[in-house]
Amino acid sequence: MSWELVDEGWGRAASDFAALTEPGNCREYVAVHHRLGVDTDDRLLDMACGSGLAIELARARGADCAGIDASGRLVSIASDRNPGADIRVGDMQALPWGDASFDVVTSFRGIWGTTPAAVDEAHRVLAPGGRLAITVWGDVGKSPGAWMMAPFLWATEDKVRHQADMVQLGRPGIGEAFLAERGFDTAPRFEVPFVFEFPDPATYARGMAATGPAYEAIQDIGEDEFIDRATRLAQEKVRAGLPQRGSNQLWGYLGTKRRSGGVGEVPDEVIGEVGRVVGGPEQETRFPPPQQVAAEQVHPGCVDHAAVVADPPVTVEDRQIDPRMVALEPGCPHDRA
Repeated sequence: MSWELVDEGWGRAASDFAALTEPGNCREYVAVHHRLGVDTDDRLLDMACGSGLAIELARARGADCAGIDASGRLVSIASDRNPGADIRVGDMQALPWGDASFDVVTSFRGIWGTTPAAVDEAHRVLAPGGRLAITVWGDVGKSPGAWMMAPFLWATEDKVRHQADMVQLGRPGIGEAFLAERGFDTAPRFEVPFVFEFPDPATYARGMAATGPAYEAIQDIGEDEFIDRATRLAQEKVRAGLPQRGSNQLWGYLGTKRRSGGVGEVPDEVIGEVGRVVGGPEQETRFPPPQQVAAEQVHPGCVDHAAVVADPPVTVEDRQIDPRMVALEPGCPHDRA
C-alpha cells in the first residue's frame, strides 16, 4: 500500500482511534521520552505521528515539536491537539525538512523492516549526535494481551504475511543491526510498557476497528462481521468490575547519529550477539557483521535464527518466516519458556 492510501486504513475512523485507542499508548510514549531525556529546547520530529498524542506529551516536557503522517485525517487531529506545531501530511521516506533539522526523532510502531528509507531519512534530518528512538512489536504471542490482536489475523494470508515482514525488527539483534547499518551507534534494546485497555467489549471492538491492521481484515470480511467477531471475542474475557486489559511485548531501540561516518558504514563498535553493543578501542573481541550470526551462537531449531545462518547470508529485507508465527510470536522459541 502506498503512503497516499494509508489514510483509507488509519484515517477512516480517526476520531475513534484518537479517543478510544491511542490514549492507552501514553505508557509507551512517556517511557521512550524518558529514555531519550526529551527536554526543553529539544527539536523533536515524530514520524508516523498519528493523532499527535506523543507530540502533545513531548511538548509537555518542553520540546519544540514537528510531526508527519500519511493520514490527513489523523494529522488534522494532531494539529488540533498541538496548536502551532509543524505537523504535515506526507511520506516519512521523503521528509520535507532539511538536513540536521532535529535533535530527536521518534517513531512509535511507525518504522518497520519494510521501510529502511525512513531510517535513512531520520538519519539525514538529525543533527550529528542526535537521538533516534523506534518501537516495534516483540513476542506478542507469549504476551497476556495476545488475544486482543487476534482480529488482525482475519485478513488474507498475503496481508498477514506483509504484517509479518513488518514486525521482523522485534527479533533478537535485528533492530540494532538495522540501525547500525544506517549510521547509528546503538544501545541494547529495552522493553517498553504497552497495554490495550477498553471499558467493555463493544468499545474494544470499535477501538480496534479504527486501526490500520484491522482495516486489512475489514476489507476481507466486512466491518459488521469484524465488529461482531471482535465483540464476541472480548465477551469471553470480561472480568467483573474491571476493564478489558491486555499487555503486549514491545521493544524499543535507541540510536545516536554518528558524528563521523555515513549510512552503511559499520564502525569498530558493532552489534554483537542478541543486541549487545561490543567492541570499541579497549576491547579486542570482534563479532560478525550485524546481518550474520555464527552457527554456534544460535539455538537449535530456532525459527528466528534459521535465516541468519543461511549460506549465503540472508539480509534483513529478505527474511521470510511463517507469517502467522511472526505476526503473533516474533520472538525466538528459546525465549518462550
